[in-house]
Amino acid sequence: ITLTALTADYGDLPLRLRAPTTLSMTGGVTSLGATALSLAGQTLNLEGQYGPSRVRAQLMATDWQLEPLVSALDLPAVTGAVSLSADLNATRQSVDFTSSFDLANVSMDASQQAGLPVYAMTGEARWDGRQFTIDVNGRDTSGQAPIRVQAALPVTAQRRAEAALSGVRLAPNAPLTGSITGTIDVALANQLIEAAGHRLAGQLAIDLALAGTVGAPGLSGAITMAEGRYRNLLHGVAFDQITVQMNGSLEGLVIDQLSAVAVNGGTIEGTGQISFGEDAPLDIQVAFNNAQMVQS
Repeated sequence: ITLTALTADYGDLPLRLRAPTTLSMTGGVTSLGATALSLAGQTLNLEGQYGPSRVRAQLMATDWQLEPLVSALDLPAVTGAVSLSADLNATRQSVDFTSSFDLANVSMDASQQAGLPVYAMTGEARWDGRQFTIDVNGRDTSGQAPIRVQAALPVTAQRRAEAALSGVRLAPNAPLTGSITGTIDVALANQLIEAAGHRLAGQLAIDLALAGTVGAPGLSGAITMAEGRYRNLLHGVAFDQITVQMNGSLEGLVIDQLSAVAVNGGTIEGTGQISFGEDAPLDIQVAFNNAQMVQS
């Protein structure tokens, strides 16, 4: 079959076929020839094969500009570029999947106005049919705010008579391993919250490890912040010297310390928990000690 035209929408993203391609079905094997698609004006190249003895797929996106993509999805304005590649080769005996991505010159409008440097991130993923691993590294262009995410997940390949790879399975009792370490400038969140008058400043230091199992995940380690600042520009609320100490647990993140200084020198202190569960995911108790909430 020769496919000469394709017009569709993936959510709010327009999808088009850039050039004719072929689709063949022989002996229970379905094959897609080299195909170039246009997704929101960006080119996506793919080809593959699906059959009882082999499942093969290749995907590549080079230098995708983020701005038209986030605009079509009605997301906060982000600029930068992303390149992505993925290669899957599965047989009855083995699975070999590799993927990599590269995010370059990423920034939000608000981060540029705040003088924050642009960000870059690279990552690699592998899957052998039993374990899926990921390793992501990021930092800003000044070499600061590094962050690293590593994880190993017990993902088992599933097969059927008509396909060498038909799905995946996550064993609920299998252990989780991984870590998140680095520093995040909380001012990056300002574009998302400034419309309501909120503004944040400060650095989050993250040193967390995955714990528990697939069915009951947990965390160990800590997230800390010192000398943070909060302003509500609509109501005149201001807090300085914000200190946060959160520790991981099998239930989520336990807020062991939350403190800040109000405009008149009074303080607030609090504790609480951010839970993984659907019931009461956020529970915080705060005590006000002669704290003037609003600037006069």
